[in-house]
Amino acid sequence: MLLSRRHDFLFVHVPKAAGTSMERALAKACEPTPNRGPLQRPIVRALRRTPLARPLGLWRDLPGHSRASELRRALPPEIWDASFKFAFVRHPLDRLVSQYWFLLQSPDHRRHGRVAALGSFSAFVRYEAGRGRFTQLDHLESEDGAPLLDFVGRFERLEQDWSAVERRLGLEAPLPRANASRHAPWREHYDDATLALALDVWGAEIERLEYTVD
Repeated sequence: MLLSRRHDFLFVHVPKAAGTSMERALAKACEPTPNRGPLQRPIVRALRRTPLARPLGLWRDLPGHSRASELRRALPPEIWDASFKFAFVRHPLDRLVSQYWFLLQSPDHRRHGRVAALGSFSAFVRYEAGRGRFTQLDHLESEDGAPLLDFVGRFERLEQDWSAVERRLGLEAPLPRANASRHAPWREHYDDATLALALDVWGAEIERLEYTVD
């Protein structure tokens, strides 16, 4: 996530939807986030759960992929209310493909070895389906499903929607290319069985985000 008090925006980073490029594009518009050593992190995590969290500014230590609901709880209400809150999403089936190839092509990533050992994209989909990870909707909504953001752009119309964000913020922030995986079009990765499983697990997300499977 990125927060700018100078420009009054909050960016919620949904993984594998060009979020790293957006963070780099907007980094200069944001206040620096202090780095904390490994010995301090357990203390920060414990303090974050106390009433001291807000006055100490410990929202800065939230994970980069924090959900909007987590950020709303952690930020002072005056900052949350004043911020233009936005995120970008991606077709869930395309996002799965991108995640798979990113992990395969990132030998330093902590999950690289586990994913490489699976041996195929179909096995990866079965693996991800069993992990029970939260969806893109969980990044955008409250626990009861209410929308929390002012704008949700789409990876599929990245240039157009990013231009809308730049206009809203009054900034010129060209997107660099970052963390892009190399792979064939996502539809070529799904056989009938893999597609059926993916639709069973992520079908509601596809429908809620108003994507289609053609």
